[in-house]
Parts: sequence; C-alpha cells; structure tokens
Amino acid sequence: MNSSLFWKNFNLGKELEISGAFIYNGLYRLHEIQTLYYDEEIFEVFYNLSVGLERLLKIAIILIEHDENMDQEKFEKSLISHNHLDLLKRVKNKHSINISTQHNELLSLLSNFYKKSRYGRYSIDSVFKPESEKMLLHSFLEKHLNVKIVDDPPFDQNNQFTEFIGKIVKKITTQLFVIISKEAQRLSIYTNEIKSNSKASKIFLSKTFTFEDEDILLKELLVFFINAKKDHGLLEYIKGIKPLDFDSSLSQEYIQCFFSREKISDVLDELDELYSYLKKPRERINALSLIGKSGICFDLEEESDCDDDL
Repeated sequence: MNSSLFWKNFNLGKELEISGAFIYNGLYRLHEIQTLYYDEEIFEVFYNLSVGLERLLKIAIILIEHDENMDQEKFEKSLISHNHLDLLKRVKNKHSINISTQHNELLSLLSNFYKKSRYGRYSIDSVFKPESEKMLLHSFLEKHLNVKIVDDPPFDQNNQFTEFIGKIVKKITTQLFVIISKEAQRLSIYTNEIKSNSKASKIFLSKTFTFEDEDILLKELLVFFINAKKDHGLLEYIKGIKPLDFDSSLSQEYIQCFFSREKISDVLDELDELYSYLKKPRERINALSLIGKSGICFDLEEESDCDDDL
C-alpha cells in the first residue's frame, strides 16, 4: 500500500472516528442542557457540530478529488477552509446530496459561527455586536418551527428543538457517510470501518441522533438495582455502605444528576457538606471506587470470569 492509500485508509479512518465523536458531543450537549438561554452552553453545541461536520466534509473531498499526480501542497491548502457550504459544493460536484433550505442554513450558521463568532468576544467590538450564539439558534428554531422563544430564564429546553436539530444533522451526516463508503469501496480501502460501541458508531452505523435510549437505559438500571431481590454480591456490597443523609424530598432532582452535568453541579455543594460531617471520608471514597471498577468481583461464582479482566 503506497502512502496515498495509507493516508486515505488509516489516517482518514481515524478522522472519521473523530468527526463522529464531535457530532455526537454536539448533539449530546444539546440534549442535556436545561435551557437555551446561556450562550456558553450553546457555544459547545455549535463548536462540536461545526468541527465534526467540517471534518466529515473534508474526508469526503479527499476521497473524491485527490489524485497522486496532482500538486499535493496546493490540494492540502484548498482544504484550509471553514466554509461548510463551499466544502459541500465540492462534494456535490460528483455526488448528489438531497438537502433542503434548512440544512443549508444550519451549515451556513455553523460556518459563520466558526469563522466569526468563535473568537468574537476576544474583541472589544463585541460590546457593540449583540448577535450571540443563543440569538442565532433562537432565530433558526423560530423560523423553521414557527415558534416564539422567550429569551428569559429559566427557559426550559424543549425536546422538539433537539429532535429538529438532530434530524437536520442526521440527513447531512448519513448522506456524507454513504458517499465516503462508496469512495472507499471504489479505492478498495476501509476508511469507513468504525469501531463498535464508539461515539462514531452511534452516528454513522446506528444512525441514531437522539439520546432517549440512553436515558431509558439508565432509568431501567436504577429500577433494577433498587428492586433486585436475588442475592447479588455487588448489591449486597452497595447496601453495606451507609447512605448519606440526602434530602429525600429532592429525589427527582437527584435522579436528574444521571442525565445532566448542570444538575450534578447543583448537588455537589450538598455532597461537600455531607462529606464534611464524615470522620473518615477517604475510606468511604475508597469503598465507592470499587463499584463499577473493571476486574472487581463481589460474587464467588464470578471470580473466574473476573480474573480474565485483571
């Protein structure tokens, strides 16, 4: 395998995993935030989606356009662009992509964010330019969903918004992945091979752009652990640790910690206070560290299986 095919097969294969991870992170951040009011939270969504989609477009372009006889330096310089629509146009020179106005507008929004807004607040001129991440997102959602977003906290996140953005990203992403797969097949390489159970596999293979399944899984596991009656070493171990005196009236808020980093932050102060009452907090932390740790067994009949993981 020459250097050109090695580049396209292995290096771009890694880039595909990276691209999928960025797209996953952007959508997951949108899924977990509690409100669309704060610019810094929407920044994370835009940043991850813009980087992920840009890298995905560039993978497709390299596989489509690159030829060993071309000027390599000139070609690589042509990839130094953050204009998603221009990059998409290069892909469409060979492959048809079925997207509509809202898809193009999201790509344009992400391009403008990455080129202009990403470092905008480092300039004093930003004081006189009120346009922000949340304003861009609110305008986009209001236009295409025919809703009015009240910019006043606490403005709760709406599943309709996350599903809408997920559908748009899905239509763009899945078509680009099909193109990358076709080009890889044409070149007899394996750029499109994705590790199972990775963030990229959820995006490119499972084609799932929401996170309801993950939320349901966590809730089902909670139900299982709370209601399990059969003797089980792990459960007995957990039951042997005396619970902290959390406020039972806030149980719903505590459950939300499993689904949102913001909620975790809200409860951490309470945890710190409860730990301040412990005589030996380090012993408790050490005991907790064994829960979920690979290679640790709590049932005698499982020892042989666990030994393989050590």
